[in-house]
Amino acid sequence: MIRKKIFLVLYNYTENTLLIVKDRKTKEWSLISGGCKMNEDYVECALRELKEEVGIHISKHNYKHVPIYEYQSDYFSNLFKSKNNNKLLQYNVGIVFIPINNNINVKESNEIMEGKWCNFNYGDITKNNLWTPFQTEILDNTNVLNWLIEQINLIE
Repeated sequence: MIRKKIFLVLYNYTENTLLIVKDRKTKEWSLISGGCKMNEDYVECALRELKEEVGIHISKHNYKHVPIYEYQSDYFSNLFKSKNNNKLLQYNVGIVFIPINNNINVKESNEIMEGKWCNFNYGDITKNNLWTPFQTEILDNTNVLNWLIEQINLIE
């Protein structure tokens, strides 16, 4: 069985900032993330999570092409193995990149206690108490970081 998960990079290209959110339970910072529902693509999942978690509504129709970086995650497969009677599930992760031109205010939810716009540099992001999968799957993954930089450079 294959499960799909997203990380949403909501990137403000006029300020060179991205949105990170603080989880209400763990008090850790991450990108908006979540699991895809059955028959839901990565973009639909990202936009649903964005609305559910921080109250930001962006229509899929506003974007003709949304860049996605997809890969198989050994980290998540192993992390959730114990929750599935020790059966290894394949987790595919989609990094969804949505550029916007302003910092939108974030609303609190039952999952998210706050959000902030953070400069897109490793030092600024990592001075926060980060959720381990965010650190492992995004910030420490050279392929993902290079892809993100490429997407940003395409805007400029």
